[in-house]
Amino acid sequence: MYRPKRYADPFNRYIIGSAIIVILTFAGGFGFIFFGAFLGYDLISWHPLLGHNVVLFATLIPFAFGLIGLIAVIKFIHKRGFGTLIANRYKQSFVNGNTFPVNTNRTSNDKESSVTSTTKVRPKIDYSKIWFSFFLAAGLIILFYLIELLIRPQLFDWNFQTTPFLFLILIAILFIPIQAGLEELIFRGYLMQGFERLLNKRWFPLIMTSLIFAGLHLPNPEIQTFGYGFIGTYFFFGIIAGIISYLDDGIELVMGLHIANNMITLLFISPNWAVIQTDALYASDYQPKLIEFYLNMLLIYGIYFLVLVRKYRWKNWKTRLLGTTKDVFSK
Repeated sequence: MYRPKRYADPFNRYIIGSAIIVILTFAGGFGFIFFGAFLGYDLISWHPLLGHNVVLFATLIPFAFGLIGLIAVIKFIHKRGFGTLIANRYKQSFVNGNTFPVNTNRTSNDKESSVTSTTKVRPKIDYSKIWFSFFLAAGLIILFYLIELLIRPQLFDWNFQTTPFLFLILIAILFIPIQAGLEELIFRGYLMQGFERLLNKRWFPLIMTSLIFAGLHLPNPEIQTFGYGFIGTYFFFGIIAGIISYLDDGIELVMGLHIANNMITLLFISPNWAVIQTDALYASDYQPKLIEFYLNMLLIYGIYFLVLVRKYRWKNWKTRLLGTTKDVFSK
């Protein structure tokens, strides 16, 4: 496993980079609203035409600007490839130009450490893992929704309308991968790497990114409805996603999981307590108990995680989750 020295940027660059991403994300959102106002439109006047979809669209647009900001930060501040956020699995190739030395974290006696200065490494991104994870998670979520629908059909109101639902599908396909993918790129990619620079203990980035991920959801109306105990669902998701990212040396799997979770939920049901109302297949006025959320997450993510463990047969769990970066990349 090769890890280039030039990827070990100081933590202050991650602070600067994070600030730029946040500014561009907010600027993108406000810019979209101001542009509509300049043309003589606003969200209220658009609402009769597109219904809930315009609110969803306006909510997701800023993530596209955030993605542009993240790409710029990686290229111009960290001066490395965007793929280094996605995978820590590296393949080496010998080229004539644009090369840099490689830190193998091995002893000078190890034959594999004799890498020349003309060695260029690139992240080995496995796109098939995104698809596998997406369909696995989507299948499990749909299955649990169908079971709930069969057991307690009175909780669901048929809400299907052809035109709004087709718009919803289009928005979900185009923008949910950007929104959910960006959150994973930032939290399980960018920030986890940054917090490793601050304290080279793998448990520290895992906890910090999960806390920040949960904290950013505090303004959501779900917190007002269910209390602060609901914030634990976001923290739990962050921990699960971080563990999978560390065990798999990449975030492809958690990108697929996050995209599936958000997309299927938006398309299947629109609870009246949710942060975003959509023209989903079903609407619901039912407010579950907090314990129901945790049980559903435990069952769905538990089955999902066991399937991944069986398929990928990860090793060195203790080192990957509790060790240091040097411990992991010297294996």
